[in-house]
Amino acid sequence: MIKVFPADGRPKSVALDDWFTKEVDRVAMREGLADSDSYLEQFEWSEDLESPGSSEEIVAELEAKWLPKKRSA
Repeated sequence: MIKVFPADGRPKSVALDDWFTKEVDRVAMREGLADSDSYLEQFEWSEDLESPGSSEEIVAELEAKWLPKKRSA
């Protein structure tokens, strides 16, 4: 999940691809963070970053950078 602050100043939460949620869950299990409190204690927002573009463009850029590349068969 990212939070975008468009020019109108109203924050908008935008979900990323499901891969990000699955990856967070995978790492949490590996680290033994099985109960909700332990799991949620690890969540934190990063510092604010400025990026040009719409929320959709920003999400597309993040996903292009961080999603694993699909392997060709």
